[in-house]
Amino acid sequence: MKVVTKNFKLTEAFEKHVHSKMDSIEKKFGLDEVTITVSQEKNSSMAQLIGAAPHLKGGTIKVKCSAYEAYAAVDKLRNVCKDKLSRVKEKKSGTRKIIESDSPPEKEKIRTVRVSVMSRQEALDRMIGRDYNFWLFVDRETGIFTALYRKENDQLGIAHPVFDE
Repeated sequence: MKVVTKNFKLTEAFEKHVHSKMDSIEKKFGLDEVTITVSQEKNSSMAQLIGAAPHLKGGTIKVKCSAYEAYAAVDKLRNVCKDKLSRVKEKKSGTRKIIESDSPPEKEKIRTVRVSVMSRQEALDRMIGRDYNFWLFVDRETGIFTALYRKENDQLGIAHPVFDE
């Protein structure tokens, strides 16, 4: 397994962390030529796994995810890889569980959210700190109800609701 870092120095401790999290994934799912790339940006870190998977159609696997900090990104990458590869393995072996039910679907869960007055930076810090994809708040500067959200390309967006009359 090769570990590559971008925008920060690869330390022995970080490399050990990556190996402790990812070695079992490599062995359990029979991956070859695995490269783990971890990059650090201003407000987040991204971890990516690329490996040869001879037992898969296409022969390679590529998984990436992001988190607030490099260690957390590696931890999240491990979980995402484990889930994705388990699903592929189940599908290939035909052991995937299919649940059929005649009962009606459960009533949807409604969650209440406390909305606070804060700056955009405070909202961003809380969203990233909790690894959420969006954060609802009232903008301290404008007094407008605001949604801060993460786009698919890890860019950030801001939305203000407009109510129809």
